[in-house]
Amino acid sequence: MAWVDLHSAAARGDLDQLRRHWWLKKFLVNRRNADKLTPLHLACINGHADVVRFLAGKNCKLNRRDKYKRSPLMLAVQHQHRDCVAVLLEHGANHDHRAATGNTALHFAVLMSSKSLVELLLEHGADIDAKNELGYTPLTLAITERCKGMIEFLLQKGADVNATDNHKR
Repeated sequence: MAWVDLHSAAARGDLDQLRRHWWLKKFLVNRRNADKLTPLHLACINGHADVVRFLAGKNCKLNRRDKYKRSPLMLAVQHQHRDCVAVLLEHGANHDHRAATGNTALHFAVLMSSKSLVELLLEHGADIDAKNELGYTPLTLAITERCKGMIEFLLQKGADVNATDNHKR
């Protein structure tokens, strides 16, 4: 089983194949493909929480980043796989990593208008006032996207209404 097959098995959610060949390829579980995606990234993109749990339990690196500096947690949030997000957070994934744009997993959750993901990230200590490279907080993003429900939700959770962006707006 070549390292590409680990990627394929994770992307398909083929936990049996991962378990069967784990002892042969355990040192390759953190290998990246051409897009710098690991098997964990692919499992998160496709919502395979059982595979995420298996890989996290085998001490794979939870915070590796793809070519856009997105972690598996960010991809699970972007694809709205709450169960994968929960597994990653339970195993200590870093919710404060920043993608190439400076967005954190919380920024992505706000952009996806997912109150349940925002809540989960906040419960695990995500910074509600984190700023991306433009100086936008999650609240600023909710405002620019005109997501009234998310704006109200973030305000209830204590988002700073006086936060300014890089242009002092």
